[in-house]
Amino acid sequence: MRNRRSAIFLTELLAAILIFAVAAGVSIRIFAFARTRADDSRDLGRAVLAAESAAERWRAGDDTADARYFDRDWEPCAESGAAYTLTLAASGQTAEIRVSGGGETIYTLSVRRTGGGS
Repeated sequence: MRNRRSAIFLTELLAAILIFAVAAGVSIRIFAFARTRADDSRDLGRAVLAAESAAERWRAGDDTADARYFDRDWEPCAESGAAYTLTLAASGQTAEIRVSGGGETIYTLSVRRTGGGS
């Protein structure tokens, strides 16, 4: 009788460990996915801010640079240390600003000059 109770206890213990292991695996995947989404959201927000700043400089006639480079923390840097690239392609009174990183486009903004810009 005692061996049978021990076997049942060990079986229940193994089942509980298995359930917790599966739950831990699922939780880790969910947290990893959430981290990826948070990083993507942060990059999109920074890309929008950088594109809007470039658009305002271009509209004011102050920006003649065709490309700007940013490191992983979105600080301006040299091309050699860049994780993100902002390119401005102007044609007459319109321009397209593209922010890319990791080989893919993060954000694109089309702008038009109106009024006092040169």
